Amino acid sequence: MMSNLLEPAITIPTRISNNGRGTLIDNIFTNSILPDKTSGNLSVNISDHLPSFLIVPVENKCTNTQKKTQYKRDTKNFSNDDFIMDYLDIDWNSELEIDKNDVNHTTDIFFTKMCAIIDKHMPLRKLTIKERKQQSKPWITPAIVEKINDKNKLYKKFMKSKRKEDRLKFSKLKNEITSLTRKSKEEYYKKYFEKITRIQKRSGMESRKS
Repeated sequence: MMSNLLEPAITIPTRISNNGRGTLIDNIFTNSILPDKTSGNLSVNISDHLPSFLIVPVENKCTNTQKKTQYKRDTKNFSNDDFIMDYLDIDWNSELEIDKNDVNHTTDIFFTKMCAIIDKHMPLRKLTIKERKQQSKPWITPAIVEKINDKNKLYKKFMKSKRKEDRLKFSKLKNEITSLTRKSKEEYYKKYFEKITRIQKRSGMESRKS
């Protein structure tokens, strides 16, 4: 699968037997290399297999991405203990209506309940323009942003003064930012693919053990 540029999103056991032995037999593969995708397993007793999931942000098809409203989960006041307590307060055996033997019905109920808890503890918040830009180019570090701000100030200064030395300072800083951005982007994807390689190796070792 990797030779065809497909990355496994699930790298931990998806079925735990009665003797505690875990096996990874439910897979999700993707060719998306977006850094903010999320994957994992859900610990619910819908079946003897843990439901697996992959969340891939929808690609923005708008020509002007700055006009598109985007949201993120606000975790500023998130309490892990409160979240878990609300989860445990639900009588899942009763709420999921497993006796109906309808996995679609049970899954719908589970997601409805979970979404309500998530919305309570991590409500959606509208992203600012600055945050939207940062999401689209995560390799733009705070240090680079600071230099970009300095560059903009220099440009305004040059437009007022029209002095050659101000233009040279602006051009020099602009080239420096270009170089730093290129290097930061290379490092970002290098670390990303190194992480994927480590996951692949760990997944292969776990598969051989099982």
